[in-house]
Amino acid sequence: MSFLTELILFISFIILGLYLPGKFFLTKLRLTKEFPQELFLSLGIGILLFTLISYVLSWLKLDNLILPFILLIDFLAIKNKDFLPHLNKNHFKPLLVVLIFALFFSLSMIITGKFGETIIYRQDDLWHLALIFWQPK
Repeated sequence: MSFLTELILFISFIILGLYLPGKFFLTKLRLTKEFPQELFLSLGIGILLFTLISYVLSWLKLDNLILPFILLIDFLAIKNKDFLPHLNKNHFKPLLVVLIFALFFSLSMIITGKFGETIIYRQDDLWHLALIFWQPK
């Protein structure tokens, strides 16, 4: 896959797999916050829900139901029509600064990895992979 395809898939997962389920349950809990808190709470709850759903369904040997279950929650979130974040004009500039710095500081992680037939790695990436795949006997 190309870099652009992987980026689109990743952003789609963040929106559909994390933000919308988190926003749905945040709405169901009747918690209303301003934009930055609402965004981060929705993402945090979405991460917890995705982890819980994945864990429970994999424990029940129903791994194939993870995607339909998440898509059902996404459908219910979109049906409520309150899934878009409400951006206050005072929060736009700080959010833009945070996004620019997040992209800047994650650049070293973005430009490493496997691209086609080329593998780009940093000093200790191979050591970390060895630790991940090492299994004690």
